[in-house]
Amino acid sequence: MARPYRRLFHARRQALWLALTATLALPVWSQSFPNQPIRIINPSAPGAASDISARRLAEGMSKILNVPINVESKPGAGGAIGAEFVARAPADGYTLLAGTINTHGINSGLYKNLRYDPVKDFIPITKINSFANVLVVHPQVKARTFAEFVALAKSRPNEPLPFASGGQGTTMHILGEIIKRDAAIPYTHVPYPGSPKVFGDLLPGRVDSFFAGSALLKPHIDSGALRPLAVSSSRRLDSLPNVPTMRELGFPRAEMRIWIGLFAPANTPPAVIETLARAARQVLSDPALDQAFRSEGSMVDTSTPAEFAAEVQSEVAKWKQLGVELNLAN
Repeated sequence: MARPYRRLFHARRQALWLALTATLALPVWSQSFPNQPIRIINPSAPGAASDISARRLAEGMSKILNVPINVESKPGAGGAIGAEFVARAPADGYTLLAGTINTHGINSGLYKNLRYDPVKDFIPITKINSFANVLVVHPQVKARTFAEFVALAKSRPNEPLPFASGGQGTTMHILGEIIKRDAAIPYTHVPYPGSPKVFGDLLPGRVDSFFAGSALLKPHIDSGALRPLAVSSSRRLDSLPNVPTMRELGFPRAEMRIWIGLFAPANTPPAVIETLARAARQVLSDPALDQAFRSEGSMVDTSTPAEFAAEVQSEVAKWKQLGVELNLAN
């Protein structure tokens, strides 16, 4: 009789050991993250707002997590190329996305066959910052107000004013299209491979207007090289208090606040998401970082993963509807 009891004792001891090791495995594994370099994919051109924001966040998170965090640019198709790359990456926390209102909103209304799902393929970690786009013109353009700009555009139907953007499907392009339709003006879109590339033609006056992020434009506005006519935010910017909003001017559909946030591929373990979110929130709570963004007309705009996920779902629904209304989908 002793042998069966001995076998039962050993079986129970083995079961207890397996249960104990299984219980300990997750905390030990999660504590080992991260143990290698992390990369954040910027889906826009180098030097774009998402690139600047990602680099600032990466620098601080690298110190907290004690691993290198590198930012790599994979621009194209309004951010869709970079977003798809991260959506297909291993769900281990080592490949992240500096997503934007483009990748997780506007593209849903632009592309009928988008090769990633902004909601199902990602886990939102936190928003980083947000800012308004500003409509600027070169000083040689004979328009000191938005009303004068519209009148000027209408006065030359056979020679439409060229407006530049950082590429097809970007927020700059979409806002330009909304103004073109709602103000009923002739307007020629001139896309560039990334917003920083526009300045080579805009500053010398080879293109007349540009609708871009306040962070990129602020130094040129302050120097007098560009003249601001309107902002896309819901209220006037503290950095540009005399510049009216598009809603004030009678164009509510052109109201848009551009945001940048950190995303991980779907199925990334919750413990990894929490580690990344905690480090990101710590970085974004730094007053010096907040001041750096504010000096450019931007602001830190953090959120919990759950809050951010709800906002992304709202953006996707909104832009799918607008894509139909404005006949933007292709």
